[in-house]
Amino acid sequence: MNYKTEPFHHQAKSLELAKDKQYWGHFHEMGAGKTKIVIDNANYLFDKGEIDAVLVVAPNGIHTNWAEKELPAHSYEEPSIYNWKGRPNSLKAKRELNNFMTCDRNFQWFCINIEAIRTAAGFEACEEFLRKYRCMMVVDESTIIKTPRAKQTKAAIHLGGLAFYRRILTGTPITQGPLDFYSQCKFLDRGSIPFTSFTAFRNTFSIERQIILNSGKRFNQVVGYTKLGYLKRIIEPFSDRILKSECLDLPEKLYQTVEVQMHKEQELLYKQMKELYVARLGEQESATGMVTAQNILTVMMKLQQIVSGFLIDDENVIHELPNNRLQALDDIVSGFTGKAIIWCAFRQNIHSVCEYLKDKYGAGSVVDYFGDTSREGRTAAINRFQNDPECRFFVSNKTGAEGITLTAAQYSIYFSNTYSLHTRLQSEDRNHRIGQDKNVTYVDLYSPRTVDQKILTALKAKKDIADEVLTNWRDLL
Repeated sequence: MNYKTEPFHHQAKSLELAKDKQYWGHFHEMGAGKTKIVIDNANYLFDKGEIDAVLVVAPNGIHTNWAEKELPAHSYEEPSIYNWKGRPNSLKAKRELNNFMTCDRNFQWFCINIEAIRTAAGFEACEEFLRKYRCMMVVDESTIIKTPRAKQTKAAIHLGGLAFYRRILTGTPITQGPLDFYSQCKFLDRGSIPFTSFTAFRNTFSIERQIILNSGKRFNQVVGYTKLGYLKRIIEPFSDRILKSECLDLPEKLYQTVEVQMHKEQELLYKQMKELYVARLGEQESATGMVTAQNILTVMMKLQQIVSGFLIDDENVIHELPNNRLQALDDIVSGFTGKAIIWCAFRQNIHSVCEYLKDKYGAGSVVDYFGDTSREGRTAAINRFQNDPECRFFVSNKTGAEGITLTAAQYSIYFSNTYSLHTRLQSEDRNHRIGQDKNVTYVDLYSPRTVDQKILTALKAKKDIADEVLTNWRDLL
């Protein structure tokens, strides 16, 4: 086996299990180095003459990380890499894609974001690539294909059927319960599990109750899961699970919380809006017999926005609120000299935090990484944060929570938390992964006796708020 970079023991062991298998799932905890395993596996199959190309499908931004970081770092071959940047409209872009598709001299790697395969241009390019070459197809962060009826799930499964080898990678294979496994397994191989339909799979592993609305409409709701031992046994022949605690001598994770008292004006507004929202939800419950999870989560989000320092009115106008959170953040970052990732649940928080830190520490001290950051800007932000001593703060939201490495940071500060457990777990491992040699400290800002505290309590208990809202929504608000 030829390596550009020597694997850790757990990586070599995982590769040995998967290297000749037609399909395999690497369910390794974030930061355990599963991307390198797949690159090594592809190099092995290329050397054997089994494949001559790889299609990588990943969330937007993560596919760029493959093309610009992971492949140059770990592929000992000189691969020909194409990084999808949207439908090629210009003559130059069309020529670049055509040259890649007609190149037979190198090991071909085509990296594309999952959203693109929902489009005609992206889907057709992938299909052409898979039909032209003997391919391995990789889906990174494979919970992106968990919903059976979703267009991108159907597209991924169809494309997977054209590949000679298939791999899925995720540190959190079950984000909303074991039902997430169905589509991922069907991508690997339609016969990988003994279920021909999602209905049969759901009936086997879920516990449901019938909900009857006042209108008389009935539907089934999943309230629990069963036979999980059986599920583990049927996926065991084509998957492996590795936890960082089992394989890496990584430094310790340290946790702190910082209580932030709301400003008087902020506190009064929070109380008034909470009473209004609870009354509205109560009216909905009385009228229909139930409250939807989405409505409850929307109310929680609106209340959390107030706690974090702003309000969006009914006309979609943003109002900044007097608050103590930016000062609390400054008290933390002024107490150390290293680098920090600052996680925000809302774009408005990102803007406020960036503006505050630039005014206090200089424009060069901060980079942002979120939906408005361009593709080139995201790559530049990671490079600056990792390599430029002047750049101390990486400010992001869920956009940066997956697939990137930020080991320059010894601190992660949660200015405001999302209620998604999946996002929280992913974000914690951006700097706690291979390459980190210092203890990592996680600091949560929260305001007591608010939805802010309820969200943090649930996350600390490894609970997803979305699973809790229908049973005790009044207690969560």
